[in-house]
Amino acid sequence: MRITFFLAACFLAQLTFAQSSPKKEKVEYTKESALYNAKAFVAFELIEDASDSLSRFSITPLEESKSAEMTTLHVKCEGRDIEGLLLGFNGERKGMDGRMHKEADFYFLPKAKAEMLLNKIEEIFEKEGRYLGDEKDNNNVFIEFEELSLIIYRGDDKSIRIFWKGFDAQWEYDECKSTKKRLMKMMK
Repeated sequence: MRITFFLAACFLAQLTFAQSSPKKEKVEYTKESALYNAKAFVAFELIEDASDSLSRFSITPLEESKSAEMTTLHVKCEGRDIEGLLLGFNGERKGMDGRMHKEADFYFLPKAKAEMLLNKIEEIFEKEGRYLGDEKDNNNVFIEFEELSLIIYRGDDKSIRIFWKGFDAQWEYDECKSTKKRLMKMMK
């Protein structure tokens, strides 16, 4: 009887004090939060000097990735010849202290370069579709565009991983096409 009681007590203690593996926190990053943060980026990074005049600008969220690691936005600054695609990155990035930190940052592509990148991605999926589909998730295409590095592949869906300044964002091809369609309509 004592042995049974002892074993039951040990079992309960193990259940009570056992550590569970930490679950990855879901990152709350939405079009709304990207829009909020993008305003400061545009004001302080894209608009050079507004001390002598009023600067008007508009930002329109285009597409939020399912992974919540990237949001695309259209930016237009009246009278300053600034228009293009703003890629909003969100996720963990290694800091100077070696630890991972949750951060968000933006990368701006002017109108012509944004169009070039989106066309290049579309072209790769058209020309390399057979190669990418032969061995799903094993066959990849790598390109570099400006400061961005992209791995294009086909798993269950057509996908793009975009690497920039320590960020690794997952972008589905359907999200890319939707971004392109909406961006081209706004940049007419």
